[in-house]
Amino acid sequence: MDGFTAADPGLHGCELYDQAELYDIAYDWDVTLELHFVLTCLEFYGRGEPMRLLEPACGTGRNLVVLGRMGLEATGYDINPATLNFARRRLQEEGLESRCRALPGSMADFHCAERFHGAFTAINSFRYLLEDHEVLSHLEATASMLEAGGVYVIDLSYAMPPRMRPRVIRWNSRRGDVSMKVAWRTREDRATARSHETCTLDVKGPQGEQCLVTHHTTRLWQAEEFLALLARTPFRLEALYDGHFQHLPDSTIPHGGMDNVYHVLVKQG
Repeated sequence: MDGFTAADPGLHGCELYDQAELYDIAYDWDVTLELHFVLTCLEFYGRGEPMRLLEPACGTGRNLVVLGRMGLEATGYDINPATLNFARRRLQEEGLESRCRALPGSMADFHCAERFHGAFTAINSFRYLLEDHEVLSHLEATASMLEAGGVYVIDLSYAMPPRMRPRVIRWNSRRGDVSMKVAWRTREDRATARSHETCTLDVKGPQGEQCLVTHHTTRLWQAEEFLALLARTPFRLEALYDGHFQHLPDSTIPHGGMDNVYHVLVKQG
């Protein structure tokens, strides 16, 4: 594994993403079940079996690889060159370049000529769109790249209800002779609608022990704000699912106490 050093915290946590291999190890859980759920949603709420998928903020390409192994075509894009190069190397090593590709691009304005049956954004990446105009631009552009009736599944969490405080999320990960403990802490600022998050990686490997601390700033969503912006786009909200892939009643108002919620959006027209 390449060498790594701790870096000064940055606004969007780019130092963590610059350490693409460490990032990939930290998030090295099996995504197969989640992707089967996403594909089921795309087929059930869309217009047939999806064969071409779009993944905004594809990171190190772990979803692209699994989709490629399933025989699907997938295009991902990401703004960070380090994770993008990692994803491209992974696709090449897997022999999946003919089916899957990783392109440079920002969620706020990415566009390509290809058309997709569906799209999926994972693990709260949607929250990096901080301003209304960025959200609207992203949803408009994504809709323009989907076939008629295409489905966009967004994994998104909301602000905690009053008197509930965000918990620290911890997990362990290992690959080969590198192990790490990950801690994700969140501080919500309702006045500015921002979530200030700190990711700490305590890493042990052949080079000894290292600690990488990165600060992220993401948008702190309220359900009514999301719905109000969505109403200004070509999408409609068709369904909500919880983190265990269970369908939620139509009357559900999602909040941070529910953890992440899958939003099934369908392109209208």
